[in-house]
Amino acid sequence: MLNIQFFDSHQFVNFIVNPPKDLMVEKTQQEKFTLYAALILEFVWQLRNKAVHEGIKPWKEELKRCVQRKFQEHWKVVSNKSNRSPPPPSASIHWAKPEKNAIKINYDAAVGVEDSAVALIARDWRGNLVFSISYKVNTSLSKRMQKRYDGQLPLL
Repeated sequence: MLNIQFFDSHQFVNFIVNPPKDLMVEKTQQEKFTLYAALILEFVWQLRNKAVHEGIKPWKEELKRCVQRKFQEHWKVVSNKSNRSPPPPSASIHWAKPEKNAIKINYDAAVGVEDSAVALIARDWRGNLVFSISYKVNTSLSKRMQKRYDGQLPLL
């Protein structure tokens, strides 16, 4: 087993950002290590804040799944960065009218940690506004997970 000591936070951060090359043979291993370590540190900090400020106890299995999922999301983006084509210019994105006598409904949603929003807008074939509506909802994911952990919510 490897015994590593850090005497200050600078050494610790440097170890994560630039892991020793003799520990990992390939550059990819070093990059994965750095990403995984950074995600674990982020989750530890978030759990610490939830425990201190909200009294929420961490759930080990949920933490493990969250870190794995976030790692996969981040790694997919990082590992495919050279294979991506550039995004289309924003000037080519525009609203298209529906067929005559039809109504087109466009929608969008945003999900945050504490709240979420959804918006709908309907226009007729002439481009005239028929109706629009938006909702903002308190969706505290951390509180929902705590209720699930406490057995108050079913597993969905």
